[in-house]
Amino acid sequence: MLMLDSLVKVKLADNIQLWAGRFIPPSDRSNLSGAYNLPTWQYPGVVSRYPIPKKGGRDDGFAIIGSAAGGQLDYSLGMFGGKADATVPEDTESVSGRVAYSFLDKEGYLTRSTYLGSKDIMTIGYTFMKQSDAFGDESATTDFSASNVDFLLEKNLADGSVATLEAALYDYDEFGAASKEGDATMVSLAYMPDGIFSLGRLQASVRYQEFSPDDNSDDTTRVDVGLTSLIKGHGARVGIYYGDQETGSSSTETIKLGIQLKL
Repeated sequence: MLMLDSLVKVKLADNIQLWAGRFIPPSDRSNLSGAYNLPTWQYPGVVSRYPIPKKGGRDDGFAIIGSAAGGQLDYSLGMFGGKADATVPEDTESVSGRVAYSFLDKEGYLTRSTYLGSKDIMTIGYTFMKQSDAFGDESATTDFSASNVDFLLEKNLADGSVATLEAALYDYDEFGAASKEGDATMVSLAYMPDGIFSLGRLQASVRYQEFSPDDNSDDTTRVDVGLTSLIKGHGARVGIYYGDQETGSSSTETIKLGIQLKL
């Protein structure tokens, strides 16, 4: 059995907590949503490249988690174990932080890329992550530094359907090699019509990702298209998903049948 989270939460003041243990550090919406609450099946790894070492986007450390403005503003700042590389002479900690403002319904620290109509969401967030001497060897080390802005708009429409737009921009400033440093973009659309079909509500999705490295090598792009039947929300779903990833003249196409059960 895989243990994803193990932490303690201490209330410091109204709307401020200290979290300590293993959990998802302040990061982008995709990682805070986890791999199980996305409209598509495949995690957006072309753009979401934060070097978080533990399974499921977790790390060991502590963070201040708080909210303000009646819960519309969420903020977090933490220190974690970070990337562990045997070639780096000294272990250093990773520092990350996030601030997000919700214009409609509140979200809290942990997010989703779709709430399947349970909320009306319009949230913009900013994340940064830094770690000194994250890469290299005894002769030379380099730091890690990255940031991103993400946005989610999800609305219940008058006809009972749900429309979702997610977008994110990433800047990987320092990553140990020019081929890993660069800019990335993601745009995702999802639509869930009203009504129950044979296996639940249907949600169609399409997502585009692009990473442009600083060393002027070939860009990597990926398109994902999927159709999901939500039997019991994200707790029980099945779907079929198509993906096409290209780097220069190299192209990989995949078709997956996904079944997800959360107990």
